[in-house]
Amino acid sequence: MKFTVLLLSFIFLQQTKGDGLHSFQLSSTELNLIAGEKAEIIFTSFLNSSNPTTVNLIKNRHGIIKLKPKTFIIPPEMNFFNQTIQITSLKSGKVEIEGHTDSNPDAIIFFRIIVAKSNFLIIIASVVGWIYFIAWSLSLYPQIWMIIQMKSVTGLSFDYLSLSFFGHLLYAVFNLALYFGKYFQDEYFRRHPHGLNPVELNDVFYCIHVLALSLITVICCFIFQRDNQKITKYAWSINGTFIFSLIIVAILCSFGKLHWFDLINTCNLIKVIGSLIKYVPQVYFNHKRKNLENQGVTTYQNNKESIKLTN
Repeated sequence: MKFTVLLLSFIFLQQTKGDGLHSFQLSSTELNLIAGEKAEIIFTSFLNSSNPTTVNLIKNRHGIIKLKPKTFIIPPEMNFFNQTIQITSLKSGKVEIEGHTDSNPDAIIFFRIIVAKSNFLIIIASVVGWIYFIAWSLSLYPQIWMIIQMKSVTGLSFDYLSLSFFGHLLYAVFNLALYFGKYFQDEYFRRHPHGLNPVELNDVFYCIHVLALSLITVICCFIFQRDNQKITKYAWSINGTFIFSLIIVAILCSFGKLHWFDLINTCNLIKVIGSLIKYVPQVYFNHKRKNLENQGVTTYQNNKESIKLTN
């Protein structure tokens, strides 16, 4: 019970207040350009102010890009106003731009521009990201292959598997919602105006792929030899605490006390906590059995190589 209270308290500390209404939007919050390339970003205002509003665009670094215009005026009493911001990249580097109005010292918009010397560097960065995705994905195959070959799951901790499967399920919910759901994206950028969407396409592919592989492993537990293995009361308690926390957050969201974004954020938080503790049951199970039979050692080697790629 104490763990549940601590988890919910941490979740509530992550939330921020606000009406969630956007007066300003951008067609893009990040651009990747090649030196000498030109691009445009559309600034949209729903301000509808009784007075004209001046917007000033301020760069944190100079000489990397050229903006036109640097300053523009939103006419009064307009429900909808578009302004095209023309961008010319001059040299490689990264620059962050904030938009300020004459009536508000805080930034109303933020976008980031990364300028590379050539397409080759952008392609390399993308390739490394996909290699990382493949390495983590491949790390799960040795275990499944060994289970199918031996037609047995006797070396696999069901506690580990339950925590792992539940975590992958929540991770998929978070990634799919934040990648495809504009409703969740808008709330994320309201809370993190200087941030970028943390979920990319390879994250979406990874979460779906790893969830499918985890499901296959679960199915194997019902098909192949498993002796007297079952999920212990400790794993049931942990998973029950996680589910109870999600139900509480969902109820608060339904009554308008929290935003529905907080629910998927809680899914991500629980996934992180689960990842920190899920290997403990397997380690204890191996120690109790005094062997690593049915353990895909290649799995852990691939995990180690994947971690190297992240660094």
